[in-house]
Amino acid sequence: MPAMKIIQTPGGDFTQKVEARLKQLRFHPDFLRERNEEVINLTREFIESGGKREEIHKLRGQGHVEASRLWQACSEYALIKDTYPARVRFLSELLKYIGGVTKDRPKVADDGCGGGVDLFCLTHILGDAVELVGVDPDGFALNVARDRNPGLELRESLGDAGKFDLVYCDFVDWGRGRMTEYDVDGKRDEWSAALAEGGLLIQNVDFPDWQRETYKDIISTSFNPLRDELIQTIPEFEDCHLIVFEKK
Repeated sequence: MPAMKIIQTPGGDFTQKVEARLKQLRFHPDFLRERNEEVINLTREFIESGGKREEIHKLRGQGHVEASRLWQACSEYALIKDTYPARVRFLSELLKYIGGVTKDRPKVADDGCGGGVDLFCLTHILGDAVELVGVDPDGFALNVARDRNPGLELRESLGDAGKFDLVYCDFVDWGRGRMTEYDVDGKRDEWSAALAEGGLLIQNVDFPDWQRETYKDIISTSFNPLRDELIQTIPEFEDCHLIVFEKK
């Protein structure tokens, strides 16, 4: 029997709570030594530009702290300036799905938690009603998340953390036009292994339509697709879509 009941009605009462909590978010001081808009814009342009973006990914994979610092800075600046509506909508919808879990104190993982922005929001709203776990391979990002969310379980991989009722990923980005460089098959298998029977995989993705369809086809070999909905159109960037899968 599935571990979840599906709630698919858009909107709800969570939007105001999410916005109120995100307004309390502060740009983390470890990201930029000079936190003025000019420096932040240069950082964002550097990370989001073609080959330099790939270079940053490679350096992050090698544990390069400066690359990690710049990447996290870019991500959180985008939240404030570009993708705020998508973040609010995604978290509001995510909270409804979490509320549909049929068991007491469900186990939920933020896979790719970065600096812990979503966790900062969810822990405040959900309290002890949910067992939240933050996951990110970037040690610098985990330190920032730990600073923001003291006492929360944070780890570098889903690994042997047990079975989750729900795994979510905010702003999945496999590289614009370069999906084959990333191990989508491996992540699909990792998510499938980490989820309990009937568990949900909920994601906010921002890559082109053709690539999203290819991505969904790969994930659907182990999951049933339940939802694919546009949540924000961003000029000069790829649109953000909420996609939901249920483990087969």
